[in-house]
Amino acid sequence: MLAKPQQTIAILVVVLVLVIGYNKFSDQSNRIAGLEGSLRVIESSLADQASTSRALSIDLAELNNYTANLEEKLTGERVLFEQKLANEKSALESQLAEERRQRELLALQQEADKVLQEAKISEQEQQLSQAQEQIEELTDDLSSVVDVASVVSEWEERVVQVLCEFGSFNQTGSGLLLMRQSGGVEKPTVMTNKHVIISESGKSPVRCRTTLPDRGLTFDSVTTDGEIEIGRGNLDFGLLTINTPNATLNRRAREAYSVCSNQIATGESVVILGYPSIGAANEITATEGIISGYEDDYYITSAKVEQGNSGGAAVALADNCYLGLPTFVVGGKVESLARILDVRAIGIE
Repeated sequence: MLAKPQQTIAILVVVLVLVIGYNKFSDQSNRIAGLEGSLRVIESSLADQASTSRALSIDLAELNNYTANLEEKLTGERVLFEQKLANEKSALESQLAEERRQRELLALQQEADKVLQEAKISEQEQQLSQAQEQIEELTDDLSSVVDVASVVSEWEERVVQVLCEFGSFNQTGSGLLLMRQSGGVEKPTVMTNKHVIISESGKSPVRCRTTLPDRGLTFDSVTTDGEIEIGRGNLDFGLLTINTPNATLNRRAREAYSVCSNQIATGESVVILGYPSIGAANEITATEGIISGYEDDYYITSAKVEQGNSGGAAVALADNCYLGLPTFVVGGKVESLARILDVRAIGIE
């Protein structure tokens, strides 16, 4: 057995060891306690972090959900926007197409208006041209009327009325008054148609009476006195000599007149003056026409020669010259194409 001092030392050593061990244990316990505290802090932190993480997870889920909703909304809005954009584009294209169509229609309308205006202008120009032609025709007609009036005024005193008496019947006609040498003396003479002073059977009249209707004067020519002469050959003319004229007859017979020295052309205007048996017996008539041809010393004319007009005066309007005797009435009261015996064939001026 150990001595007490040794025991004491041993006890002390044990105690010391225990104390040291206890201290170490206490320190370790403290350290453990500290570590446990730190662990608890860490665990608390981790719990907080876990809580935060859970909260973040919830927020992230909500964010994801929000994002998904937002994307869905944006997708819907994008679809709507694209659809709206497509609709607006379609509407704009339709509007542009309509505007283009309207412009084309306007251009076509303008072109149509232009064509119509040109056609209207052309029609108006044509109407103007026709109006001018009508004016010219009216002017020509007026000029012709004036010419005819002038011719009638100039020639009417020289044209006389002729009536030949055959006993049981009479024949009427017209004649042209002129001055002619007869037996070395100038005497008033009436040139008329042969068929006026000779009957169809060849009978001579008892007498022929020359009348100035405007003055009511009558002068006789008698066959037995040689005052009635028949034209030569087949030419339809005859002469009535007036041996007992008065001053008026002499003056009218001496008035100068123009004789057509050349054959006038087809288409030239002519006027026939005479006293037809139809109508007013004391009024001279004028019928106008054109020369349609020339045959065997006769002009063919469209101017009407009425019964009683034969033997009057045919005057060419262009030169106001004596053309010849209206003659050769073929049948009926009025012939459609009369003839004029060319004065050049008669040989009397």
